[in-house]
Amino acid sequence: MRDRRRICTMSQTPEPLTAGVILGLGSPLRHLDISAVSAAATNEVGRRERHLPTVSVFRWWARRTSAVSGAVLDAVARDLGPRLRVADPFAGGGTVALQALLRGHWVHAQDIDPWAAEGIAAALSLPAPEAIHAAGDRLRSAVAGLLDRAYGTSFDGGASAWITHTLRVAVGTCPRCDNEARLFPYATLSRFQRVEAVGKDERAWLACRYGHVHGGVLNQLRSCPECSDRVDPAAVYTSGRQFACHACGQTATLALWARDGFRWEVVLVERADGVRREISIPRSDEIQRAESDWMPCRELPQIEAGRESTVLLRHGFRHWHDLYPRRQRVILEAVFAAIPEAAAGDPTLVRLLHIVVAGAAEMAGHMSRWDRRYLKAYEAMAGHRFNLTTLAAEPNVWGVGRRGRGSISLRIAAAKRAAEWLTASRSPIALAGPFSTSADRAAADAVDAVVVHGSSERMPLLDGSVDLIWTDPPYHDDVQYHDLSALFRVWLGLCSVDSEASAVASGPTDKRYVQVLRRVFAECRRVLAPHGRLLLTYANRDSTAWIALYEALRDAGFRAQGYEIVRSDAETDFTKRRGRTCSMDLVLDLVPAGNNSAQLIHRPACSPASGEGAFLAVRGEVALTAISDVPPVGWRERLRSEQTDHWSQKPR
Repeated sequence: MRDRRRICTMSQTPEPLTAGVILGLGSPLRHLDISAVSAAATNEVGRRERHLPTVSVFRWWARRTSAVSGAVLDAVARDLGPRLRVADPFAGGGTVALQALLRGHWVHAQDIDPWAAEGIAAALSLPAPEAIHAAGDRLRSAVAGLLDRAYGTSFDGGASAWITHTLRVAVGTCPRCDNEARLFPYATLSRFQRVEAVGKDERAWLACRYGHVHGGVLNQLRSCPECSDRVDPAAVYTSGRQFACHACGQTATLALWARDGFRWEVVLVERADGVRREISIPRSDEIQRAESDWMPCRELPQIEAGRESTVLLRHGFRHWHDLYPRRQRVILEAVFAAIPEAAAGDPTLVRLLHIVVAGAAEMAGHMSRWDRRYLKAYEAMAGHRFNLTTLAAEPNVWGVGRRGRGSISLRIAAAKRAAEWLTASRSPIALAGPFSTSADRAAADAVDAVVVHGSSERMPLLDGSVDLIWTDPPYHDDVQYHDLSALFRVWLGLCSVDSEASAVASGPTDKRYVQVLRRVFAECRRVLAPHGRLLLTYANRDSTAWIALYEALRDAGFRAQGYEIVRSDAETDFTKRRGRTCSMDLVLDLVPAGNNSAQLIHRPACSPASGEGAFLAVRGEVALTAISDVPPVGWRERLRSEQTDHWSQKPR
C-alpha cells in the first residue's frame, strides 16, 4: 500500500502492546487530540469534495467527516495492531469503510438500503480515471442527437446556445370555484444575473398575482404590463403553503389546489453556451420543444407513503415518474439504455455509470427549486426533505460546460477526480459485493473489503472475527433515509427497504427503533472478538433517542468505557441546526460485557465550553452508568431533565 499523509491526531507516544495486556488497555479515545481532530473536521466540512472526493460519487444524507473517522481508526490501531478487521453495520455513505481501507485494514460494510450498498461498492471500486473519461465521451456520443433535439436553441441575439434550465410554474384548481391559477410562490422569480454580479444588475423577472410574467427591477414597485396589477418584488404569494384565488378570494392550502394534480407551464428558460448565459421568456419553439412529442417508455412505481414521501402524495404526485417532465424522462431513459455499450463490457464502469445517471435524477424537473438569487437549481430532497416548490426547474440532463448543478457531465467529471484521488491514495481495492446477508460467513478473506446489502441483524461474519466496529447509527427519526433513497432506487430497479427491519424511526414515539437497534447490536456482540471494541458517534437533542440507544446497547451485552466530544459536519448544516440534531458529536467507546478493560474509564480532559458541549457531556456521563451491569435509578429522568434545561423542549 502506498504511503499517504495523515493529520496528527494523537496526544502521546505509542504504548507497547503485548497479547497479555490487550484486555487491560484503557479506551483508545485516550489517544485522540480532540482539538486537532475537531479543527480538522471544521476545515473539512467546508471543502468536503476536496478532502474526500468520493463523496461526489453518490448522494447520502449523513456522512461523518474523514477527520473524525480516520482519527478513531488510528487510535484503535495503536492498541490493537496495524491491520484490523473493521465492520460498519450502518455503512451509509461509506466514510468509515474508505478511511479503514486507506489505512490498510480489512473492511466489512453493510447497510439495509440497497442504494447505500451500491453506492459504496461503486465508490470503492472506481475504474481508472482515463476509463471513466472515455466512457463518458462514449455515453455523450450515444445521445448527442437526442440532446440537440431536446436542448438546442439560440440566444435572443441569434447566436447558438443550449437550454440549461426550463422553469415551470404549477397550475392548480381552486377548491371552491374551480378557477385555474398559476401558483407562483413569490413575485420575484429570478434575477437576470447572479446576486454578486459585477455592476449589481438589479433587473429581475417578476410575476403578478394573476400569474403574468414580465421584467422589472428589484426593490421597485411596478404595474404588470398585461393586467396593470401593482407588483411588489418582495411579495410572497404562497405564505404558509396557502394561495388565495384571485377569482373568488378563497384561500386554500396548496394540497387542496393540487387535489387533481398540478399542471405545469413553462414560464422562463435559461440559455448558455458554456461561457455566457441569459434568462428570458421562452419563445414558442422552446415551449414546443419542452412539451411536445416526448414519449417516455418507462413507468416508475407508485410512491409509497412514508414520513417524507407523504408530502409528494399530498400534492398530487402518485408515481415517481410524476416528478419529471416527459422530456427529462426520455433523456434519462436514453442515457440508461446507452450505458452497457459506453462501458465497453467493464462491469465496474457499468455500476458507476448507473450510479451517476441515477444520481442525476435527483434534479427532478417538477421538484427542483430554483434559486432566484444565485441562479441554480437544488435537488428534489434538498435539506434532507422532499420540499414542494411551485416554481420548479427542469435541468439539461447532460449539462452545458460547468452550467447545470448535478448534471451527468459534472457527475462523470467528479467521479474521474475521485478515481484520481483514490489511485494516488492507495493501491487498487479488492472488493466483493454487494452480497446479500445470506452470503457465506467465511468467504471474504481473499479481498480487502466486503459490501453487504441487508439488515445488520445478520452479518455474514464468523463469531468473534472482528476487531473493531466503528459506526454511525441513524439518529432516531432525524433523517428518513429510505424515503429519500427511493427516488434513486426506482430508477435502478433496486428493492424497497423493509421498514420493520430499518433502524430509522418513523416518528418520535416509534418503539420499533430500540428493538431493531437491540438486535443489530446483539449481532455486533456476536461478531466482535473478546478484545474488540464498538465505537459509535451519536447526536440528537431528544432524550427519547438517547434512552433507546443506551437501552439497546446494554441489553445487547455492551458496557460503556468512555466518551469524547468532537465537532462534526452537522455544524454547518442548516437543516440540522434547526432540527433535533446537534452540531457536535458524542463518540462512545464500548466493550463486550466481561472485558476487564471496562474498569479503565475515559472522560474528556477538558470541560466543554459551549452549552451544546455541556449537553453532550451529560449524555456521556449518563452513558457510563446507564450502559452498565447495574444502571442507576433515574438515569432516564436525568436525560429528559437535561433536554429541557438545554433546549427548552418539552420532554417526550
